[in-house]
Amino acid sequence: MQGQWGRYRASPLSDVFSSFRIQPCAVLARPLPTLPFHSPLLSKRIRCPYSQERFPAAECQAFFKFSCQPTCPIGMDASDYITLIPRIVSTMGIGSFSEPINSSAYVAECATISANSNAGDLPWMSLNIKYLKRFIADNTKMPLVKRVLLIRKGRVSVIGTGPSGMTVAKDLTPRGCAVVIFEELPEAGGMLQYGSPEYRLPRDILKAEIEDIIALGVELRCNTKVGRDAPCYQVKKEFDAIYLAVGAHRSIQVGVDGEEIEDACGAVEFLRELNLGKKSKVEERVAVIGGGNSAVDASRCALRLGAKEITILYRMLCRDMPAHEEEIRAAEEEGVKIEYLIASIRFSGDNGHL
Repeated sequence: MQGQWGRYRASPLSDVFSSFRIQPCAVLARPLPTLPFHSPLLSKRIRCPYSQERFPAAECQAFFKFSCQPTCPIGMDASDYITLIPRIVSTMGIGSFSEPINSSAYVAECATISANSNAGDLPWMSLNIKYLKRFIADNTKMPLVKRVLLIRKGRVSVIGTGPSGMTVAKDLTPRGCAVVIFEELPEAGGMLQYGSPEYRLPRDILKAEIEDIIALGVELRCNTKVGRDAPCYQVKKEFDAIYLAVGAHRSIQVGVDGEEIEDACGAVEFLRELNLGKKSKVEERVAVIGGGNSAVDASRCALRLGAKEITILYRMLCRDMPAHEEEIRAAEEEGVKIEYLIASIRFSGDNGHL
């Protein structure tokens, strides 16, 4: 869409998708071939013919179609699936979306709770990738998963079932590797299962994608903590390689006096107890310190548990909050108050209570 408020000119869909092309190098004045994200060439240093400076090839935008690709943890080429959307629209409800696309293990989750991302180097080329992923996840069927023949001798242990661990299992198993995943908690999913509220990520979607990965031939051992239920020396002896994907299941401490008081707890721990099915008691008035997604999620969950007044205290301005903009708006619409430019000094109370 182009134009001013109230007066827009819509570009044809075909023009938008035809813009996904190889970008020319401004210095060399000629097009360069795009490289795969994991290409060994990207780790080599190249010389700029204009400034004569040497820098890693991965820093040269000319090797990528869009600036979002080199910054993506898995190097996903967004243009691959975006250019396929018109085909899905023309055949809505027919068949499945089975084209090979480099993706993480949790496709639907990435489309449901990931941050808003835009592909395109010009303002008019910006596309909301998150909701394009959501469109694909909601309107197409994933192909049937078939068990893979394990042909390699080596066995790989993955510790943790979050996005990182499950993606490794999903990528190694089709290559013929036997993968065993250890999970300390009762169910797989990591922070997606225990760190995000169910209203943001329905558990049936998460469970379905985990089952697809297990169906490849991955062995999952839940309620098994390495070092407690499975001795470290035994794991090291049983497997040829170990991948650590333990995640970050602890909240960042505020770093003030009295933080260990009984009525204070971390947002990550609060969400974890809630997702484990344990009844969490909240008071009528709740203060949440921080401006990230965990803080916003905890405030909205506390509201659902019966809190009457919830206030988020953030030390900077709204534009500085790392939480997703739509989550902040949703919290405010539900009645959560946000106060800015407030920093905690200490926690005080009597007999362990604020």
